[in-house]
Amino acid sequence: MPRRPVSRPVLAAGTAIALLCLATVPVLADAVTGKLDKVENGGNAITIAGKTIVVSGARTNICIGGVCDQGRDKLKAGMTCSAEVVNHGGKTEARRLSCK
Repeated sequence: MPRRPVSRPVLAAGTAIALLCLATVPVLADAVTGKLDKVENGGNAITIAGKTIVVSGARTNICIGGVCDQGRDKLKAGMTCSAEVVNHGGKTEARRLSCK
């Protein structure tokens, strides 16, 4: 019996389901807590307890003193910070950054 090719709608539906499954996989975040040692490039990269962390302008939620949605320019060396970090594109990136 000859094999019948898979129709495009069936192939597209299968691809969409596979991508949806990948998108819903939970991302495990690690926590880094300590003193903010260094702030580089206007807050694009910070160092907490010797670990360099990238701070995204769009993907990182920054809270300073309990007020959220702050800009990276408000980050200063010497603050005590806690960050939820994930691996994004081979770099350690903060998802949430809370400082005092």
